Amino acid sequence: IFGGVGIACLPLGLIFSFIRRPKAVITRSQYIK
Repeated sequence: IFGGVGIACLPLGLIFSFIRRPKAVITRSQYIK
């Protein structure tokens, strides 16, 4: 069970990190402008 949860959580973490990175870059670019 723990292994299944870890396998399911890893992709979610990658997806959230991928989604948060573009937003952070956009906010920084807007802040500079």
